[in-house]
Amino acid sequence: MKAAFVILHYLTAADTIACIESILTVLQQPEPAIVVVDNHSANGSLEILQSRFGHVERIHFVMLKANLGFARGNNAGYQYAKQKLGADWIILINNDTQMIQPDFLDQLQREYQNAPFAVLGPDILTADGRHQNPKALHGYSAAALARKIRSTRHKLLLNRVWLYEALVIWDQLRHQKCSPELKIKEQPSRTQPELWQNHQENVVLHGSCLVLSPDYTAKFKGLFDGTFLYCEEEILWSIAQVESLRLVYCPDLKIRHLEDRSTVAQHQNKRRKRLFKLRHELDSLQQLQQILENPAQSISTLLESSNTIQQREHEHVPH
Repeated sequence: MKAAFVILHYLTAADTIACIESILTVLQQPEPAIVVVDNHSANGSLEILQSRFGHVERIHFVMLKANLGFARGNNAGYQYAKQKLGADWIILINNDTQMIQPDFLDQLQREYQNAPFAVLGPDILTADGRHQNPKALHGYSAAALARKIRSTRHKLLLNRVWLYEALVIWDQLRHQKCSPELKIKEQPSRTQPELWQNHQENVVLHGSCLVLSPDYTAKFKGLFDGTFLYCEEEILWSIAQVESLRLVYCPDLKIRHLEDRSTVAQHQNKRRKRLFKLRHELDSLQQLQQILENPAQSISTLLESSNTIQQREHEHVPH
């Protein structure tokens, strides 16, 4: 098992330091490589990381000349791990995550040996006790995606004309007027097991930790890179359906997530952060719509082998 962790760093040195140290101190043998991709932080945080870890042989730095966003930034580390280090297992983790399980890699290998998979997502626990995996049981249908695009476009327009806050207040007032009986009925049943407690297959996996097995890394050049931020998980799920990739959520594997720290560091103003999120979310949703409408063209750029492309296209020729 030749494994490499790819950590996408942006601005927040303290989080990345904690992430790296958790890998160095928590994980047992075999020692995995660590690839830190600096997404053009330009605030001195990269220099802090290099000063602290530059002497560690198995830590590698990839410096980008521009902020490429989530998918393209991770792909730079993915390609380095695959081409330069020969890694066949590539674990993409946010810089605000921390390893907490000494036998993480051993459990990962056992899970794969029992039933091979392309991508695995662990149980991701937040600071306030939420479990982020699985993110959803399935991705968007074409109709649901069209509704989401309309809704996001509407919210973006309201933000630009300074009406979003008024809409939020109106929704809160309307919610407060709901009867207590209705609110009780809306509460989920506690007799049902939570989704995160059970092993799940072909679900939408949270992007803060994606374990890409040899089934994935041998076939693909990385993640779909047509987006800057948001919807990467839904795009991965949609591609998995087309390419018959096995996605697995495994509750026996665990990781801690502090959440959204780099975006918060970049956008302290609430309205600017909402505009940033909505603008890129809308673009990503539209990219996903294009994938659903023409999967062959969208996925072909991800495949390593042209022979694989030709074979897949032949399989999809209508008879």
